[in-house]
Amino acid sequence: MPPLEVQKEIVKILDKFTELEAELEAELEARKKQYAFYREQLLSFNREEKRREEKRREGKRREENAVRFLTLGEVCEEITTIRWKENQGKEFQYIDLSSVSRERHQIEKSESINSENAPSRAQQIICTDDILFGATRPQLARFCIVPATYEGQICSTGFCVLRPKKKQILPQWIYFQISLERFYEFVKARERGSNYPTISAADVKSYEIPVPALEEQKRIVGILDKFDCLVNDLSEGLPAEIEARRAQYAHYREKLLSF
Repeated sequence: MPPLEVQKEIVKILDKFTELEAELEAELEARKKQYAFYREQLLSFNREEKRREEKRREGKRREENAVRFLTLGEVCEEITTIRWKENQGKEFQYIDLSSVSRERHQIEKSESINSENAPSRAQQIICTDDILFGATRPQLARFCIVPATYEGQICSTGFCVLRPKKKQILPQWIYFQISLERFYEFVKARERGSNYPTISAADVKSYEIPVPALEEQKRIVGILDKFDCLVNDLSEGLPAEIEARRAQYAHYREKLLSF
């Protein structure tokens, strides 16, 4: 129990730490709103563009930089499923719905499986740059891009696997398109079941998206990647700074309050 003046000085220092953390959290929230706004703006193409595309199709003309409107099914390849009898004794990493973070949209965990202990839903073979979308309870927005570490591994049939035709479309373009509010409005209108709603892969693949030229996709994805890193990346950007400030605060709190 130090004198009141010493107490006041220590409390003043610690209050500054908490105020700084609160300011950073407020800035992060503002950046998230800004990111959501620009994501909607950059990924939206107006109906006039769609009408021009329809006229081009009718006239069988195609402009090099035209924005086309295609379904996910038209820009994605077919996937394959595993034959467990032909893969006896082999170990695979299994990605279930709970493996994908709803906040960071990354695969955060997996489990080793083989032909002996594989769950019945462990069927779909995934590749680098596939986009996984959780079609079971789809409003939970479990989606991610498959990193190279999971090349050739297995995911649950609870996912709709979108494998982009890379000569037409960037994986990140699909990733950002299925992060939009209008996609979830589309999904909500087509999901079935009340307690455990699902949407079929066929319905997901019927969703229509704008597809500009690859160079334009790269330009827009580059902008959105910077925003995404700023608001979601734990290794850099605002989340990393907030985490560092919390650790600093905890360190000085221990030092200042210990006698």
